[in-house]
Amino acid sequence: MACALIRKNGRYLAVRRSRRMPHPGKWEFPGGKLEPEETSFECVVREVREELNLKIKPVRELLSITWHYPGKFVHLIPVVCEITGGELRLSEHDQMQWIDEDNLKAADWTDADRAMLESNHLL
Repeated sequence: MACALIRKNGRYLAVRRSRRMPHPGKWEFPGGKLEPEETSFECVVREVREELNLKIKPVRELLSITWHYPGKFVHLIPVVCEITGGELRLSEHDQMQWIDEDNLKAADWTDADRAMLESNHLL
């Protein structure tokens, strides 16, 4: 899986998982599963367009992590991105917020996103 750490003015865009998703009410970075032959950059561009109606430019990958949830493993590849266009609309998540990098620790993240933030020294 790849996730987009969309950064703007020292804040990161986070989305909250809706009731119909696993881990409802938890915050995460937008993204999803890589398609066959797809790079992490291509994945976050596609997923953010589908989930948030935004155009983004991937800048660089951070350290990836593997997290074990009951019944499955998640390999999460974080990609730092910039917004280049579009109008933000939620299609899968029920809320969004811009979180100041000093306040990332306070959010109720999914376990994998929290581990990724810790591995990259962002918490």
